Amino acid sequence: MNRWFLLIFSLYYSTAFAQQNINETKQVMHQALDSIVHLFPYMSSEMKFKDPKYEKEINTHLNKIVTAFKTAKHVKDFQAPGFSPNYKVIKEHLDDTLLSFNAQNKTFARLRLASTTSLCLSCHTQLPKDRMTTFILDNKKINRNIFENEFEYGDFLFLLRKYKKAVRAYERSISERLEKQKELKKIQNILGSNQEQFDRTLYNSFRRILTIYSKVLKQPKEVQSIFEKYINNKKIPSYMKRDLNKWNNHLGRWISNPKIQQKITSDNEMNDFLNQYIAKLDNEGNTVISGDYDVDLLITSGVLSNYLSDNPKTEL
Repeated sequence: MNRWFLLIFSLYYSTAFAQQNINETKQVMHQALDSIVHLFPYMSSEMKFKDPKYEKEINTHLNKIVTAFKTAKHVKDFQAPGFSPNYKVIKEHLDDTLLSFNAQNKTFARLRLASTTSLCLSCHTQLPKDRMTTFILDNKKINRNIFENEFEYGDFLFLLRKYKKAVRAYERSISERLEKQKELKKIQNILGSNQEQFDRTLYNSFRRILTIYSKVLKQPKEVQSIFEKYINNKKIPSYMKRDLNKWNNHLGRWISNPKIQQKITSDNEMNDFLNQYIAKLDNEGNTVISGDYDVDLLITSGVLSNYLSDNPKTEL
């Protein structure tokens, strides 16, 4: 369900910076947002989503959303190198989703929607911290109760750039998942199984917190202190503790580094930064693929995307 919000708010807020047909684009985005609000009850229930009596309404709102993305092709932010690939993929993705729905492959349509989160957050985290407002939430257009869990609510707050509130929601999500883990262990004990089950929502809750403090806010000390209180928590699965320890070790390398908070103003400075912290990873091979350097990549990605956003015509 939160994936719809991620899509529409990424598009909606980006339109504020378009120089041509801005009023028309804003109108389209309002229509798209209204469609998303109408779709929430169906997205949270597979039975409703597949129920023939709701098909016309769902189809209508899906078409409005697809139209919104097509209409926004002139928005300057989507033409930038960091955004245009994601914009193209999301637009095609939504086209295919609508086709799947109309072909009565509704289960697949819902699965496709679930895969859009990473693309939306990837675009969102590229924007400088001063590029968005939060007036839609302040106007109470969104009811907290439409979110199924704290993780979805956290993603919504993340997109609105209410970062500290998003982190609190993700921590509540972690508590929720740990309670479910406890129930699962009881069942496993009855069945005589001790194998740990990977909890993707638990993992992604920690991962979102890491992304906020490393890529967006560039505050490694703050996220390190959050993770430390979980590392010694007996309820945390061993696979999660391994990653938390790994992330914390790498965060420690950046805590005393003033460069991540300084504004880079030239291609030479940016290239020096990349050469110092990222070029060496070319020789690391599988350790990069396995995630050993995710902290370094997230922080550098934030520094680089901010620079490119401030300098859209740079040769870099």
